[in-house]
Formats: sequence, C-alpha cells, structure tokens
Amino acid sequence: MTVEGKLEEFVNALEVRLGSAFDVEDDPVSFLDMMNGIEKHLATDWPPLADVIKREGLQPEGRAALERIVALLTSLETRTRGRLVWLNDFEDYMRIALETRP
Repeated sequence: MTVEGKLEEFVNALEVRLGSAFDVEDDPVSFLDMMNGIEKHLATDWPPLADVIKREGLQPEGRAALERIVALLTSLETRTRGRLVWLNDFEDYMRIALETRP
C-alpha cells in the first residue's frame, strides 16, 4: 500500500473516532472510552506511518489531511479544556460561597 493509502486509512479512522468523541463529550464515561481509543490508535498506527512518510515524503493532500486532524484534535482539546476551566471556576465559587456563609 502506498503512503497515500496508508495515510488515508489512518486519517479516516481517526476522523471517525474524533467525530464520535464530539458526540459523547457530555457523557464522561463514554468520552473517556473514546479518548482511550483515540490514544491507542495514535500510539499504534502513527509511528509506522510516520516512518513511511519520512522515507517516501508527503504530498500536499496528505499534509492537508493531517492538518485537518490536528485542527479536530485542537478543537476537541479546546472544548474539553473550556469545560474544565468552567468546573474549576464553579468549584472556586462554591468554596467561597460556603466559606463566607454564616
């Protein structure tokens, strides 16, 4: 299989997994399961693909596909980080409210 074929397979599988993670971001258990699957996919499938890319190079279409994946990962991280910040702020608010209440 060519580098383009391997890359397409990798990107398609990752796009499906990331889409599923966005779908369950409100369900912590399902979201964690999805993220574990994404992490496993990246850990097992990326290193051999990266080696092939280093040897054979990468076409502009492949680079664009990887940039789409990075954008999806960044978007997912931003959304989850935003939720964490909100929860931390709410926790701080509740702690202050409980401390100042007689």
